[in-house]
Amino acid sequence: MAAPKRKRRKGDSTITLEAAKIAWEELEAAGIVRPPKRKAGEEIVCPMVTVTPEMAKRYDEYLENMKNEKKRLKAQYRIDRDKALEEMGLENCDQDTIEKIIEV
Repeated sequence: MAAPKRKRRKGDSTITLEAAKIAWEELEAAGIVRPPKRKAGEEIVCPMVTVTPEMAKRYDEYLENMKNEKKRLKAQYRIDRDKALEEMGLENCDQDTIEKIIEV
């Protein structure tokens, strides 16, 4: 016998909006404030480490290498897939047929 599912409806919350506002005001009064979200492209500032131009260059090279490796693996996967399809005798198939074969 399966356990009954818990019904979730509007208003079943254990905390009310007023209680949440009060808790938030208490945190602000204590000086605890949630940091704002960072925007895309915004630089991360770390007081313990100063990013040198050499470090930034190495980071960019590392990212470029990771992207290239991902592209290489993707191309290698397609080559291996095409070889397997040729062995099965399915050389000139459309994309839908290939996806169905891969699923099975």
